[in-house]
Amino acid sequence: MKHMDTERNIVHWWKSPWAIASLTLLLGLLISVKIALIDCENQLSADRSRATSELATVRARLEAVVNSVFSATSGLVNVINHQGGISPELFNSLAAQAIKAHPHISNIALAPGNTITMVYPLTGNEQTLGLRYETLPEQYKSVKQAMETGRPVLAGPLRLVQGGKGFILRAPIHTQREAAANGAPRYWGVASIVASIDAILDAGGVRSASDLEIVLRRNDDSGQPEAVIWGSEAVFSRQPVSMQITIPGGEWRLAAVRKGGWPPVTACGSPIFYAGLFNSLLLAGLAWTLASRHHRIRSENRQLLLEIRERVRAEEQLRLSQQKYLNIFHMVPDMIGITRMSDGKLIEVNAGFEAWTGWKSAEVLGRSTLELGLWDAETRARAIAIVKKNGRLENFDFALVTRSGEKRNAVMYLTPIEVDGEECLYFMAHDITELKQAQLNIENERSRLRILLQTIPALVWMKDTAGIYQACNSRFERFFGARESEIIGKTDYDFVDSELADFFRKNDRKAISAGQPTINEEWVTYADDGHRELLETIKTPVHDAEGRMIGVLGIARDITEQRQAEDELKNERLRFKNLVDSVDGIVWEADAGTFTFTYVSRQAERLLGYPAEEWCRPGFWKRHLHPDDGDWAPAYCAERAARLEDHTFEYRFIAQDGRTVWLQDIVTVVGEEGQPRWLRGIMVDTTGKKMEEAEKHKLEAQLRQAQKMEAIGR
Repeated sequence: MKHMDTERNIVHWWKSPWAIASLTLLLGLLISVKIALIDCENQLSADRSRATSELATVRARLEAVVNSVFSATSGLVNVINHQGGISPELFNSLAAQAIKAHPHISNIALAPGNTITMVYPLTGNEQTLGLRYETLPEQYKSVKQAMETGRPVLAGPLRLVQGGKGFILRAPIHTQREAAANGAPRYWGVASIVASIDAILDAGGVRSASDLEIVLRRNDDSGQPEAVIWGSEAVFSRQPVSMQITIPGGEWRLAAVRKGGWPPVTACGSPIFYAGLFNSLLLAGLAWTLASRHHRIRSENRQLLLEIRERVRAEEQLRLSQQKYLNIFHMVPDMIGITRMSDGKLIEVNAGFEAWTGWKSAEVLGRSTLELGLWDAETRARAIAIVKKNGRLENFDFALVTRSGEKRNAVMYLTPIEVDGEECLYFMAHDITELKQAQLNIENERSRLRILLQTIPALVWMKDTAGIYQACNSRFERFFGARESEIIGKTDYDFVDSELADFFRKNDRKAISAGQPTINEEWVTYADDGHRELLETIKTPVHDAEGRMIGVLGIARDITEQRQAEDELKNERLRFKNLVDSVDGIVWEADAGTFTFTYVSRQAERLLGYPAEEWCRPGFWKRHLHPDDGDWAPAYCAERAARLEDHTFEYRFIAQDGRTVWLQDIVTVVGEEGQPRWLRGIMVDTTGKKMEEAEKHKLEAQLRQAQKMEAIGR
């Protein structure tokens, strides 16, 4: 018997509100912990992804800065390669241009035979002149590597002779002049570019990364780590994100962690856990409340069912006596019904109520509007208070909540009536959601337009056809030195001199006459601070919905800096063209796919007789190659270009006067996204050299023939 009581108690407990609440809480806690752990892992992954993205930006900038140091020597190397040397004046000019283009470069030195003979700038670097790299083992290591590989090598940080430390790029230089016996280019010497460590790191963004703790380390030829260039070695032990940077003659390793370390992966570290815990407690409390109310609601429902049955009988009698009224009641599209004033329970609703709320009349009769969630208790209390005070309620705005949970804007009318001796309310509500939304959209559109006009950096204004201002933005206020409220209703003549005002009105009339936007440029002086700007002004005629002209919309933007930049660019292009035209050779650029020239220097016409415009015609180069070189030369160039390999080759070219000219072509291949895009190079006339070689071979042949004849005579 005792055992049966125990089982009954257990079953009773499992059906009790406490069991339901406990299970709800436990399940909520388990779900909260799991979701919180997933959230922390996602936060860590996102944090590492952001760090990787930021580090990739630093890597790209740093690699671009380092490679730009190599590009700074290309002009020097090419000139020495073809001329066999370089004058101090030309060296200083090219070095000055390179340092100006790359501010992080400290100095550039040339060392024929590995002995420094030229350095720029000379000031502060005098002690390096005459220096032999063999006497500096620390620096000679990179020079020797460049000599052996024939490729540039970036070394450092190294201790400099003139003091301090820096990165040094060693670019080996070979020349065709006085070539070796096997025809290979002769090693001439090395060009050294010294770059400031701090400047390189600043330009690469290594030291400016505010959210990352970065370390930069150099790897040896086998990829093993060497000395740390910048940062803390300890970063590599803290699970950093890392990337490789390829530099001339080696590689660097860039690594980073988030300052303060990565976030821990624990459930307590996520706000979702606490939100889940709070929601679990709420759900457990709600489950307990619902379970507790279960028995009470069942008894209330039984009582309510009895009341409904009694009310149905009474309403049936009422329906018979008021059939005409009910027909009108149900035909009205608005929401109409009757509720008891005391508790808000619905007595009657029409078809409009069903269409609006989604509730069927059989589901709502006998239930209160608060129980259905049609509105909240505070709103109902305010409405009832107005009815009791004024005797009725008109144009009462409230938010109606439908069965699906959608909120609709409505306006309500309430009138007290008596039904079967009980005080009730006759209500009618009209949906104004679309009207409210339309009003809100109009207001939002006006607000967005106003914000746009006030924040746009250009001057914006609107005039009517008579030139009277209707609106303007804050930028335009600065021009007139007055607020918008002071400008509206006035004309240009109230703020500027008559000559400038006439100019403005002339352009207004021009836009109106054209019936389309017109553009003009004008220098103006701002009244607020007196500065001048060159404005590009667009004036557009504006029409109303019926097509009638209502005014002119003006938009002006500052193009002062743009015009100055265009002028500076023209001067820079002219200076560069003059410099290129002074080189003893044909400097050119061509499309890598079609060999169509896009640029040739003036030396092209002097050496071969063809004007520059003929060079730029499609197929020009192939058409004027010597017949014996017409097939192999384009094929050789295309093959090397496809592999993105710089190359040098010689071929014969037919000049305009019919001469056959030997050209040595030094070609640099420029790629875009892994494909050859441009070919750039210098053509050097080697006809004289070829004639000397032919004469030498002829004399050698004659000598050998004479020796044979002498041997026969003996």
